[in-house]
Amino acid sequence: MDTHIQAIIDRTIERESGFVNHPSDPGGATKYGITFATLQEFRGRPITNLGVMNLTIDEARIIYHQRYWMRGNLDLVPRSFQDFVFDFFINAKDAIKCVQRTWGAKPDGSIGQASAGAANRFLLTHGPGTGLNKMVDDRIRHYIQFVVDRQKNVDFIHGWFNRSVKFYSHNGYVAP
Repeated sequence: MDTHIQAIIDRTIERESGFVNHPSDPGGATKYGITFATLQEFRGRPITNLGVMNLTIDEARIIYHQRYWMRGNLDLVPRSFQDFVFDFFINAKDAIKCVQRTWGAKPDGSIGQASAGAANRFLLTHGPGTGLNKMVDDRIRHYIQFVVDRQKNVDFIHGWFNRSVKFYSHNGYVAP
């Protein structure tokens, strides 16, 4: 795995931190942001919460690389947007559709050549800072709608907002 991707994954693991089992989280037990269901699918066998607790950073890195980076075709995303898109993708099921709408691409949930072209045009039109800020704005609107649709998610809105606004270019974020 290339060092750029490794750094993005490591920052995500740091943001996600250790074991959590919040009663309002439909994902159940998580560690480093890897949910119970994701870990069970990755391992290909039934697990318990103890299995989640015992997840290692090295296994989390592999899961993030294989399940999210590679499956998401994130190599096609402009480098200056990759950290943001990856963070959003692992945090929200329909994040790819949200960024596709922001880029002006067909929101089909899959990054391919058409989405990559739209992302590059978006980057050329808006630049990395303003483009990133527009994506953050849309991410925040996405979370607001998510809470409107499922009130239980209100427990997480503060954390989602804080996590999102760190990507605003005027907050000092610089793409790696």
